[in-house]
Amino acid sequence: MSVQVIGSTAYVADGGSGLRVLNVSAGQHHRLGFFDTPGFAQGVQVIGSTAYVADGVSGLRVLDVSDRRPSSWVSSPRRASPMVLR
Repeated sequence: MSVQVIGSTAYVADGGSGLRVLNVSAGQHHRLGFFDTPGFAQGVQVIGSTAYVADGVSGLRVLDVSDRRPSSWVSSPRRASPMVLR
């Protein structure tokens, strides 16, 4: 599992559940959205409005999170081996 917090939003690479986006302001922990990736989400890095998810044997998933909800899959570059962000 990997977590990146930006402001009051936490982006969680949640294994078999994919990417979870949570509001973590003032002790709240309610879900804003999720994207169920086909692999095993192991790492996440958010840059601007794009989330890069290391999805195990499924490779890299690139998601649009412009409204803090992973709403669309932007791309998934082909890769022959599993990928983990560090």
